[in-house]
Amino acid sequence: VTSQNVVVDATNVVRKNLLGPDEQNVEAASGGVLQGNAAESETTIDNTTLAVIGDADVTVTGDASGVGVLRINSFDDIEGYDDVRLDTGGLIVGSGATSTIVAHTHDHSVIEDGATLTTVGDLDVQTRTRAILNVAPTVHTYGLASAAVMDSEARVITDSQVLVGEGVHITAAAA
Repeated sequence: VTSQNVVVDATNVVRKNLLGPDEQNVEAASGGVLQGNAAESETTIDNTTLAVIGDADVTVTGDASGVGVLRINSFDDIEGYDDVRLDTGGLIVGSGATSTIVAHTHDHSVIEDGATLTTVGDLDVQTRTRAILNVAPTVHTYGLASAAVMDSEARVITDSQVLVGEGVHITAAAA
């Protein structure tokens, strides 16, 4: 492959059900003499994003100004909001709410065995993960004796790797 520019972009975009300002993923309410209630929302996201150049000869010649782009990029863009609301009342009340979002990302930019890459500019090989996770459990209890428990977790576990195989030849002639 010979070109002015070569860009290999692999992108995963995840959006959890994005809610309006007065909306919840889980909403529960109850009342009575003796109350024991729970509300739970649990989300697991698992992404694998691969940007790969195989066993190939790739030459970037650049444009008239001599600048060329050779980029291999894997990108995960995750955004999730979780809102759990529990409202209970009674003489004796015990309530709990749980809100969890866990994202596992595997971002790999790969140059496979035997590839030959030549560019007049820089070689840019990268992996990126952007994540905005927000969990918000809320419990409202009322009564003579009330107890509430809330648990929340927002976590991203990422495995980002740039992998260069055996017998790969790279020439980047940027000044």
